[in-house]
Amino acid sequence: MRRGFVLVASILAGMGLVGTASAGSGPVEREIQGLFWGITGFTVLVAVIVYGAMFWFLIRYRRSVSPEPTSQIEGNRRLEVIWTIFPSVIVVLITLMSWPVLQYTDTAPVADTRIVVTGQQWSWTFEYEDGTNTTNEMWIQEDVVAHLILKSTDVIHSFAVPELGIKIDVVPGRNITWWLKADDPGDYLTQCAEYCGAGHYGMRATIHVFAAGSQPRIFGPPPEAPHTTEVELREDGGNATAPWSIVPSSLSFPVKAHVHMRVWNNGTSPHDFRIDDPVNASTAVIPPFAFARLEFDVNASQSPIAYGPTDPTSRTQGMVGSLSVEPARIVVIVLEERPCPGVTDPTKPYCIRTEPHENPLRIEKGDRIVFEIRNEGMLVHNFMMDQPFGYFSEDIPAMTTIYMPPVEFNVDARGKYWCDIPGHRATGMEADFVVGEPPETQVGKVPIFEMTSITLAIGVPAMFAYMVHHARRPEDA
Repeated sequence: MRRGFVLVASILAGMGLVGTASAGSGPVEREIQGLFWGITGFTVLVAVIVYGAMFWFLIRYRRSVSPEPTSQIEGNRRLEVIWTIFPSVIVVLITLMSWPVLQYTDTAPVADTRIVVTGQQWSWTFEYEDGTNTTNEMWIQEDVVAHLILKSTDVIHSFAVPELGIKIDVVPGRNITWWLKADDPGDYLTQCAEYCGAGHYGMRATIHVFAAGSQPRIFGPPPEAPHTTEVELREDGGNATAPWSIVPSSLSFPVKAHVHMRVWNNGTSPHDFRIDDPVNASTAVIPPFAFARLEFDVNASQSPIAYGPTDPTSRTQGMVGSLSVEPARIVVIVLEERPCPGVTDPTKPYCIRTEPHENPLRIEKGDRIVFEIRNEGMLVHNFMMDQPFGYFSEDIPAMTTIYMPPVEFNVDARGKYWCDIPGHRATGMEADFVVGEPPETQVGKVPIFEMTSITLAIGVPAMFAYMVHHARRPEDA
């Protein structure tokens, strides 16, 4: 008996170690694994009892020991009660173990972001809150709760991410909501788990979970590396009067643009490089066949601006170019941790506004805008704008100003702009914008006049016909 107990305990301990070693990468997977190993423990316990009894009877009543049965047993009420109650107890215990897991997985926590997942033969598309989308790749930050809205455009698919404990059927014509959270950075494979046609085997995607703070947003692909403008200083390529050259000989940047430049000296003599006033950016002397990097802001509106070596002779020889500044309207957005002018609501202690204050922000259709975003608070903030523009910034440290790339507002629209740091929008960091002459929206307006007219047009003739019919004398019937 003691040996049997030790054997059962050893097996169950081993199962527990296996479960620990293969712990899931998300809360849903951990709950499912815990339930799985709990049920497996019951299964092992029952198997040990059943097979143990079977082998005991095989040995105890083997033919060499008991060639002839000494008695005939027909029924045993106590034994029958035991083997009826014991499995029932196991089923009840498994139900009690399963119920909190079902409740946990089916009750989504508060979302940090929402992602629309669309299945189609034979790929997955992921659409993020800012309107951008990716195909067969999804990016989400670790420890972030994402609500997934799953839908199909053709046949039934199944969105399965085994390492995160997800397997949800995606049905045409229905939006199915689930949730996802990953504890550890890494790449997780998702595979369609419902046969959906000839290309089913290749309907895969990768969920990229990145570390907190490694990207400016909690969702979406990593930002592209900043574009680098290449400039060459050459002691050839000119003409008879100016034999040297600079490539390219002309550049154009929008006002307030932040420029990354790499300047190559492809000549045999050392040269430096300078962009003249009002930009006033320069490098040290560049040895032959080497390069230097230059980073500057285009804080100027007049153009053209000359660039090339500071040596006038080199410029006379042809090593000179011209920089043009593309005009744009600068709109200043201020983020501050005090109420907006005229706001007395105590639940709105923060503010996002233009400088000078204008709400809504009015933009002419066709305007080219550069946003100057000033974080005048002591917290990190950012900037996001409604569709159809989907404009957003990286997180802006306290007491910092950034300039956004220029954007053309070429459609009539109205919407909101806000700080997308969790909790900040609800505390006052939200304002309106209007582009051009969008039609007035009438959200929630009930068409009372139209409904009344239709009711009278149908009801009055029907009532009149009813009265005429029932007013007829019996002998007229």
